[in-house]
Amino acid sequence: MMSVHKTMPWWFIIVTGVIILAVGIYLLVSPVSGLGVLTLLLGIGVLIYSIYNFYKAIKYKEDNRLFVPFLVHALLDIVLFVLLLVIRNSPALLGIILASWFIVFGVFGMIHARQDGGSKHKARISALLTLIGVVLILLPFLLGIDHVIFLGIVSILIGVVRTTQGIIYKVQRDERTSGGRSNLI
Repeated sequence: MMSVHKTMPWWFIIVTGVIILAVGIYLLVSPVSGLGVLTLLLGIGVLIYSIYNFYKAIKYKEDNRLFVPFLVHALLDIVLFVLLLVIRNSPALLGIILASWFIVFGVFGMIHARQDGGSKHKARISALLTLIGVVLILLPFLLGIDHVIFLGIVSILIGVVRTTQGIIYKVQRDERTSGGRSNLI
């Protein structure tokens, strides 16, 4: 069975990069209030992603190799959402919850990549997410850095990379469709 490869629009990649960059800057400028904002944004993101995974599980209810991973991921996201609602704001705890989410995201991404026919790109991205999750758990403890400050630094790096990826994707797409002339601006 042939897999249909869908990519995100270039503008969506840039917008998410700018949002991640803004969150990182806010966390560095105001770590105390940034913790509450980050918890709220993370909670909303986890809830939306859980709903998406429930939708995908229902969509693939006839195919157990896809149904079960989507359902388990959705349930884990609901557990994470409840943890974010119940547990008081703590920089270390938020860092651990976020890191755990990255690990779960990465592991299930690798499962999906394998079941989708071995997409190497998706498998690499998923392995990177898992590695980021492990680093988010270990590095702040090893370096003695506050988790919120560390998340701010990581967010800035990810935001810059993501925004740059969106711009590069737009330029490459324009080169293929416009004979090399960029329509970026």
